[in-house]
Order: sequence, then structure tokens, then C-alpha cells
Amino acid sequence: MPFRGGTLTVSAIGEDAFDEQDIHILSQFAQVMSEGHQRLEEIARSQRQARLRDAVAGVREQVWGMEVERDLVKVMKSLGEGLRAAGLQFTDCGLNLVTPFEGLPMVRFYAAEQEAWIAGGSEHGADVVRQIWSSGTVAYRRDLQREDLYGEAGQIEHSLGHAVRSVVDVPFPHGTLAVNSTLPDAFDAEDLEIIEAMTQVLSEGVTRMGDLQALQQRNRALEEEVQARRQTEEALVVSESRYRSLFDSMENGCALHEMVLDDAGEPVDYVFLEVNDAFERHTTLRRQDLIGRRATAALPGIERDPADWIGTYGAVVRTGKSTAFENYSDVLGKWFSVIAYRPADGQFAVVFTDITDRKRMEQELVASHRLRAMGELSAGVSHNLNNILTGVLAPVQFLQMITDDAEILELAAEIETSGKRATEIVQRLNRAVRQGPEKKLVGIQLNECIVEAIEMTRPRWKDEAEARGCQIRVFTEFGDIAPIQGSSGELNEVLSNLLFNAVDAMPQGGQITFRTRRGAGCTILEVEDTGVGMDAATRQRVFEPFFTTKADVGSGLGLSTAYGSVKQWGGEMAVVSTPGVGTTFSLRLPVWAHSTPNSAEPAQEGAQAPPSTILVVEDDEVVCRVLDRLLGLVNRVDFSHTGQEATQRMAPGKYDIALIDLGLPGLPGDQVADQLRKVDPTIATVLITGWSLPDDDPRLASFDFRLQKPFGELEEVQATLARTASLHEARVQDVT
Repeated sequence: MPFRGGTLTVSAIGEDAFDEQDIHILSQFAQVMSEGHQRLEEIARSQRQARLRDAVAGVREQVWGMEVERDLVKVMKSLGEGLRAAGLQFTDCGLNLVTPFEGLPMVRFYAAEQEAWIAGGSEHGADVVRQIWSSGTVAYRRDLQREDLYGEAGQIEHSLGHAVRSVVDVPFPHGTLAVNSTLPDAFDAEDLEIIEAMTQVLSEGVTRMGDLQALQQRNRALEEEVQARRQTEEALVVSESRYRSLFDSMENGCALHEMVLDDAGEPVDYVFLEVNDAFERHTTLRRQDLIGRRATAALPGIERDPADWIGTYGAVVRTGKSTAFENYSDVLGKWFSVIAYRPADGQFAVVFTDITDRKRMEQELVASHRLRAMGELSAGVSHNLNNILTGVLAPVQFLQMITDDAEILELAAEIETSGKRATEIVQRLNRAVRQGPEKKLVGIQLNECIVEAIEMTRPRWKDEAEARGCQIRVFTEFGDIAPIQGSSGELNEVLSNLLFNAVDAMPQGGQITFRTRRGAGCTILEVEDTGVGMDAATRQRVFEPFFTTKADVGSGLGLSTAYGSVKQWGGEMAVVSTPGVGTTFSLRLPVWAHSTPNSAEPAQEGAQAPPSTILVVEDDEVVCRVLDRLLGLVNRVDFSHTGQEATQRMAPGKYDIALIDLGLPGLPGDQVADQLRKVDPTIATVLITGWSLPDDDPRLASFDFRLQKPFGELEEVQATLARTASLHEARVQDVT
């Protein structure tokens, strides 16, 4: 079975061992493997891109820290380390610096591995560099032994002291970056992209080196006669024009600021001096609204931002030490990767990139892993709890049927109530981690459900609040919307959870607003409160199961359950919040576009199964005793605790019905059902399980009916048994 990255091979000894269902199952496995392989490729690509970004940031930090020409050593060293960190397998890298001169441009060679300028380079080597530089095209020589296009192999070996096989030169305005390897075809297309990215940063460094040299020349010229000073001023204009061109053409946002200190010398604000075009793109702020203004005026609330931008930049101004970091801006609602440094006393400059999309992907990946782990854990826990609850609820119902003692009946009712509450918690846990079976979806009038939910929860948001001496007002702003697709019961729970969450966020009272409107192919519901709001760390975890900021209040499942329900309906749920201002939950709900048939024929009340011969395959002793007590009065019941034992006991015509658990030692329940049916095609099978399976689980195809543990009502078991017995009788008649 082919899939992305390979094939899935399954073999059998016999002929025609696989039917269409088997092929379908294998294709599903292959699809999952394809998705996994694709995800691995995406992760590997993302990791490599992250390493490249880090490497580029490291080189750029060295570039912006350059003060004299010899600082180029640090830049080239950082560049080589960055290439290796990005995964390139190379032997040497170097800079071929081309300087305009009378006649032919002058070429100087710098070897990064030797950390020195190479003296006495051959004129032939300089001609090769000039040719590549003037062409402006990347020159990749894959194997000098196979084809030496420029006749340079011997000259390179003489200069470096060893032979190389592959060489690549990437031109930029001031020369070329050369990378070589002793291996042929050492660099693939992705490697070339990395080298080109590094070359762009190196170009900035060489330009900065030229600017520094020009500044030094201007300083010396100031000591000379007026004519020389005038020439220096002209050179300064040229240099500033070049800087402005570079400043505004950079992809990264750049800005220069002046720090504002209080009387104690502590940073309290800063003033925008200059920003480039990319700054406006990344922040959506306009240059004319910033230049000359304080940050606290241009960006209200920045002084309260948990990222402490003012304090961080103040430390750079105070110490003169550059810093690189990633942080979230509550004011702008974005993540940024930032490099900050001090270009002059009292000032700081920043170079930054908007990394919001990358952070969102990382957070979604982490959340997905957490929910997957929680789902696996909850599946096992709920299965075991459902078995235990079967042993609690069923005996209580037996007790209620055989006694008239009022005190015993009262105690039994209390036990039953607690057991059903525990069952509800297990079901909520399953919904929270999206492990439970999906309910059939119907068309729902959202506006009407909101009104009903508000009225049903009035005691909580109105009466209890007024008893505490505060007032909460609930408003609705309804648009003209179509019915949505969902489950009415779960929708009521979603609306109640959102309303309760808003109430808990407003201990001093406030306002809650429900808004609905048409969206692009969906209906949008917004629930807004004027509560305390959430910081970035809380927002990132708000939909996690069991996460709560309210001590001794709730289970931490409300919002995660709501999130899981909306996802199951095919919708989306997001949150926007500002500390001290409030929170808005936004739900994009699918529009109802079709009707769904009833999932199952309801059981006839009071239906009784005729006496049958029943095989129960169950490894839990408590469940076995419950079923023996329930079925043994009018039926002959045999018990097997393993799948192998059941298949060995089976014979044609021996059993009418088989009740089979899914998780059995050795042989799983669906395979047991298949093998029993091979022995006797007339047998009717019922799945009894504490696992919460979705309706499209392929294992359900092996069974005729399903009973979910814990058995909610004994009448439900009797009704299912009656339908199962009828099915068996029909099959017997078909055979005879």
C-alpha cells in the first residue's frame, strides 16, 4: 500500500487473504502514515529554517556590533558557525572583497578558517572573482576534477594547502562569498539558499565596514583644512544616503530611540527617533504617528505590558550590552524576534521580525501533543472507571427492584445519584479531549439557544451576583443568521460554560455581551466580558483540560469541553484578552446545510428478550457478576475471560448471543466477534465496552449492537438484548 515516503506491506500465507474491508483498513493506515511522514518532513523543514534564522540573527548581531574593520573576523567566524549549524558540510569559507580602483577592481581574499587576509593571491584567482562578481550570478562548480571551468583547481590548492572538489561563489555588491568542500557535489539547492541568505547578511556587514571606514576618514579630515572638511561633509552625505537606502530596504523592522529616565536614573519611557518601512509593515503603525512621540503616548498600555519592553531596553542603554530575545507584545498582539543594541549614549536601536505565525504553529503543535497525551490517558482512565461504575450502578438498580425498605431505597438513590454524577464527569472528560463518540448533528437556531441559556443561568449571573453586592448585566446583539450545525445539548453546555467563565472573571460585576453575525461560510458568535482579562501565558493554556486559575472553583474542564465540542462540529474557537480590560471568545460555527437521519431506532419500552443461550466474553469480574445477575434468571449464560477461551468454546448452534468486551487479553473483542461469526453466522453480537469510540471506528463493524458502560438503565440492557435475540432468530430463519 503506497504512502508518502514508502509503502506499507502486509503479507499472508494463504491465497485471497485480504478482502475489501482489509484493503480499506490498510489504506487508512497508509493515509495515517503518509500524514505522519509529511508532518515529520514539515517539522524537519521548520527546524532547519529555525536554525537558519538563529544563524542569520547571530551573524547580523555581529554585523551591528562592528566598530572597526578587524571586527570582520567575528562576523566571518559567526558566519562559518552559522553555516555549520544550518547543516552544511563544507571545508572552507572565505570572503573575496572587490574594491573599485583605477582600471581593474582590486580583489582581496579573506580565509575564515585561517582568520586572516591571504597575501599574494594569484592574479588568475582575482580574475575569476571579478568575472563571477560582475556577472551577478551564483557560480557553483560541482566537481573541479571532472570539469575545471575557470582553470582554478591548482591555484586554490596552492592558496589553501589542500585540494578541493566543489566550490560555490555567491556574488554581492562588494565581492563574493566562497564556500568549498573536498567532496564533489557537496551542496544541494537548499544549501545554496542558505549560503545566499548568509551572503545577504555579509553584504550588510561589508557595507557597515565601509561606513565605519568612511567615518574614520571623516574624523581625520576634520583636523585638516576647510577644503578637506568640505569634502568629508560631502562623503558623509553619500554615506547617509547609502545608510538610508539600506535602512528602508531591509526586510527586518528597524527603529532608533532615545531612552527617557526619571530623577533616579531609572528608565520610564522612550522616544521614537526613526523607523524604517519594514517597521510599519510589521507593526501596522505609521511613521508619522511615532516620530518624536513617547512610547507610552503612541502605544498606550506599554508600561504595563508583561514583556517589560521599557525595562529591557533600559538595560541595553545602561550596560551597552546587546541582547537578542523573543517576546509577545500585548499592545500589538504579536510575537517578535528582537535584537537590541546601543548605538550611542542614551539611545538604543532595535532590529526585529514578526514571528507570530511561527509561534502560533509552535503553540498549536504543543497543544496538539498535550491533548493527544491527555486523550490517551483519559481513554484508559474512563474505560476503567466505566467498568467500576458498572459495578456500582447496576447492583443499586437490582437493590431498588428487590426491596421496599424506605431507608435502603433512600441510600440506594444517593449511591445512584453519585454514580451518575461520576459517569457525567467521565463523559465530560471524554468530550474535553475529543475522545467521545460524535453525536448526530442537527440544525440549531443559535439566537434562540443563547436566549434560553441566559435565562437558565440567570440565578448564577444575576441572583448570586446581587447577593454579593455587585451587578452583572447581560446584553445580546443578534444578527440575521442561518441555523448552525451542532448538538443542542452540547451547545447549551458551551454557552453556559462561556457565560460562567465570564461571570467568574468579573468578581466586582460588569457586562457580558453575546453577538452573532454572518461570516464567510459560517456563523460567528462572540462572547465579550469586561472582566479582569488574561495574560499571554493564561491565553496559551485556556483550552487545556483541567487548567484553571480559579482555586477551589470548577474542574478546569468547562472551556476545554466547549473547545472540543466546537471542533467536533467542524467549527473554530479562539480567544482575545487584555489584562484589566476584558476577554472575547470568538466561535466560527458551521452553517446547517442538510438533514441527518436518525442514528438508531429507539428501544421499545418494556421489551423483553426470549430465553437465550448467551456467551459473555469479559475479563472484569465485577462486570461478569452484574451480567450474571441480570441475564442468568431466564437465560443460560457462559462466561469466558479471554478471546482464545471464547473461540475454543464456540460451536455451531451452541450460542444465540455473544456479549463481548473490546479490550481483552490476547485477542481483541472485534477479532473475537469475527471468529465467532465464522463458526456460526447466525450468532448476534453485542459490544460491551467502557471505551468511548467514535461512530466511524472500523471495529464497530464487527458487532451488531453496542452497550456503553456503565449501563445507565437496566431496561436499556434488556431492550438491547431483545433486539439482539430478534436478530438471531431472523438469521436462523434465513438459513433454514
